[in-house]
Amino acid sequence: MIPTPRLKGAISTLERAKRPILVTHQRPDGDAIGSALGLGLLLETLGANVQLACADPVPGRYRFLAGSERFTTDPDFKDADLLVMLDCPKDDMSALDIPQVLRRMPVVDIDHHPRTAPPRDRRLAVYDHTASSAAEMVYVLAQDAGWLIDRIAATALLTGIVTDTSAFINATTTADTYRAASALLRRGANLKAIIQHCFYHSSVPKLQLWGRAMSRIRQHPQSAGVVSTVLTAEDLKECGADREDIEGLVNFLNSIPGVPALILLTDLGRGEIKGSFRTRNEAIDVNKLAGVLGGGGHKQAAGFTIPGRLVKNANETWSVLPPA
Repeated sequence: MIPTPRLKGAISTLERAKRPILVTHQRPDGDAIGSALGLGLLLETLGANVQLACADPVPGRYRFLAGSERFTTDPDFKDADLLVMLDCPKDDMSALDIPQVLRRMPVVDIDHHPRTAPPRDRRLAVYDHTASSAAEMVYVLAQDAGWLIDRIAATALLTGIVTDTSAFINATTTADTYRAASALLRRGANLKAIIQHCFYHSSVPKLQLWGRAMSRIRQHPQSAGVVSTVLTAEDLKECGADREDIEGLVNFLNSIPGVPALILLTDLGRGEIKGSFRTRNEAIDVNKLAGVLGGGGHKQAAGFTIPGRLVKNANETWSVLPPA
């Protein structure tokens, strides 16, 4: 739950902004796009001139959202009077110079990821690790403020909730999540379009890429039966796939019954390896595992990025080696 003073403070700050710029994390997912777009549309009903920014383009599966084309990868901070960060647990995940912006304008930070410590700068931190998504938090703000949520904003916010809960099956789904989703449906949110685009949006290159990952699945008895698999930049090139085709794969693999946890390692050929942890075992906290490697996330879904490269061994296993 968002503490009442912070909730009121965030609403007051957002309502005063005339030229806010809304930023989310690079390689955006449904919650990143849905929460930023939804809040941006709400602020525009209050008369604000809103700028939506993300270091990476909006993935194809989310372009069905009206207004998604407005996201820019090259934001202009010069005339902005408020920075709003959404679904971005670390400033560097935005791939933007947030410390520089912090010195020039107020910042409202809306996020649902667990935090080990409060921020040490002057931002207004609106954190709620019990919320299913940043989009659910935006809905709470809108409800408390009495802002009008039309069907377009409702669809954007519901997209954030549905994707971050994997269609309401993750442990972060609560009664409040269902209440928020129900209210957004009553306001005209298009759940059918969300499900079709976010969960049934495939292509031949994407399926070929997923097939490679599944063919490399290995279970490790020495690690309590944890399952792993890998993808490389060569896989994407040979399949004709792109980076956004990887999204959703780790959640799909998490359906394997009886597996304590799984990890997907992706080498995009830039001297870095991206790791994604998932588990359905409530006794396991993969957020702590990711934290050891400088990453983070949630108890049952977390990720990290480390320097290195994936190299295939003669026995068809894979090793992580230092960058070339």
